[in-house]
Amino acid sequence: MTETVTETLTEPSPLAPTTAIATTRHWVLLRGLSRDSRHWEAFPEQLKAAFPQDRVSCLNLPGTGSQHQHRCPANISAMVDWLRQHYRERLTPTPVYLLSISMGSMVAADWMHRFPEEIAAGVMINSSSRLNPVHERLRLLSLLQLLGSLGCTRGQREKIIVNRTSNHYAHSPDLIKRWRIYQQQQPVSLTTLSKQLWAASRFQPPPISQPLLLLASRQDRLVNPQCSEQLARFWSADLRFHKSAGHDIPLDDSRWVLDQLQNWLNSLECDRVS
Repeated sequence: MTETVTETLTEPSPLAPTTAIATTRHWVLLRGLSRDSRHWEAFPEQLKAAFPQDRVSCLNLPGTGSQHQHRCPANISAMVDWLRQHYRERLTPTPVYLLSISMGSMVAADWMHRFPEEIAAGVMINSSSRLNPVHERLRLLSLLQLLGSLGCTRGQREKIIVNRTSNHYAHSPDLIKRWRIYQQQQPVSLTTLSKQLWAASRFQPPPISQPLLLLASRQDRLVNPQCSEQLARFWSADLRFHKSAGHDIPLDDSRWVLDQLQNWLNSLECDRVS
């Protein structure tokens, strides 16, 4: 699969300001721990088809995907700074709507807090923070399996990850094969993984003023959905639950995600004109 965004490295400076609501949006997608833009699978194309007037870009965190040779910072704010610099020419001038999953939502939250003029709104899927205890942020069985996978081959590790993050495709040989190939082509180093884990473990949610939608799954076998409930209370954000999907809701049920986005955008428009 090819990257949606062409990366360009330029000198950092403030990005173009944006308004809160607009007809044309720029969706910027962020993945989570050790994942890259290819792990969205068909979702970016489905998002574009659902909102044909909008732009869709997938960014890779440093140390992952097309950026796997870049050093990964050990804190969330530094990841945001890297993204803003590295993808500068693509983060203009239409309103940016961040759509993120898991650790990617921590990056999104920091970005929305520190640079509110750049981000119109955010959608966060199955994220977590230090508002919850460790055993809720990463379920014990998943933690044990993921730690055990560090000594496995990439193929075995990806099989474990698919099994823990998807409920609908947990044993799909085609998906496991694709994800194994992704790691063979652009491997995520153990150094990057450890830095991402450390950064995620230290994440404390900051205040956010923009419109925000949280999506979570009741059957998430990686992160306890109580984490999303806590974040929704902290941010006074909309929260909607899927009944059966796994941690990777866009993979398990992209149609449901798109329906939630449409309903939420409609409600924002109603609020704007009322």
